[in-house]
Amino acid sequence: MRNSQLRLVSLSLVGLIVFVSNLSSSEAGQDQLGGASVIFIEHPKNPPVRPKTLRTKAQQTNQPNPTSATDKEKPVTSADLSDEVEDALALGNSARDAEPPRYQDAEKAYRLAAKLNDDDPRPYLGLANLWYDQRNYQAAAKMYREATERMAPKKTVGIGKMLGGISSKTTVGDISRVTSFHERAEAHSYLGNALLQAGMFAEAEAELRTATTEDSRNAQTFALLGYSCFQQKKYLEASAALRKAVGLSPDNEGYKQLLKESEARQQQQ
Repeated sequence: MRNSQLRLVSLSLVGLIVFVSNLSSSEAGQDQLGGASVIFIEHPKNPPVRPKTLRTKAQQTNQPNPTSATDKEKPVTSADLSDEVEDALALGNSARDAEPPRYQDAEKAYRLAAKLNDDDPRPYLGLANLWYDQRNYQAAAKMYREATERMAPKKTVGIGKMLGGISSKTTVGDISRVTSFHERAEAHSYLGNALLQAGMFAEAEAELRTATTEDSRNAQTFALLGYSCFQQKKYLEASAALRKAVGLSPDNEGYKQLLKESEARQQQQ
């Protein structure tokens, strides 16, 4: 009886070892380039919240002096609505940063911000970060894409062309919401990073190339681009991108190792 029990325990342990081994192998399937985990974005930044001083200045600039009691009694102004968006974003960020994170509270706050201003990309960045934190990479990628679509530069004329989308009629409040090249690059990088984690390498490459066009000084984005090309067996392009990453961050041993492995594969082709 005792030998039978020992045999059963032994078989159970063997089965567990095989299961863990298979699980590790499946996770490593997307990490053919040794140590590739060092290039992934671990914790995307919270969407920025406009400082109170800028909000007050925007209100003073955008809101005319009331000329009658009726004007004073207007229930909601655009400045009030802007404040509500900022407050909702701040609540979402705080809930995400809590220990442990309060993901449901953060989601409610970001969704409220999106409802208040659907043209603002920041609530969608916040929602994407929540899914990314919870390793739901496809859902994260969907929300990052929603954010990048809202960041697309709009056609302008005159001085607006020189100021990246700011027209001569733009108010102080509007200027604070104009998306910079860096912000757009960062959002595309986040999207590419999530797509990589989801195993969607061609789609990731497209987003990361956009990111490097918007910001050519981000070493991590070039490393992610190199990894996306490597996974598609585009070793020449992978090595070029990784070489750029090493040039921008020469002390990063992880990037150097990735480049070494990519160049080795390139020579074998």
